[in-house]
Amino acid sequence: MRIIKKDKNPKNLEKIQERQSSQLKAEEKVDLTLSDTVEENLEKFKAFLEDSSDAVFREFKLGTQGIPCALIYIDGLVNNAVINEYV
Repeated sequence: MRIIKKDKNPKNLEKIQERQSSQLKAEEKVDLTLSDTVEENLEKFKAFLEDSSDAVFREFKLGTQGIPCALIYIDGLVNNAVINEYV
């Protein structure tokens, strides 16, 4: 059995290269330098992970003083029962 490799159509190759060069990567869109506030950091992570359909963002208050906190995780890589019970 022989495999015959065809050359790619130059018109399509040009279009593909144009699309790839015009699209910014998530790292280029958002400055991930962390700030002092949870709200600002959470917005940065949301912008960074905007294309990820399985990223989960949860905000909550910690302790009696109500310290603002956030939890970011990828659904399917964690045990949701544990997160729901302990966070």
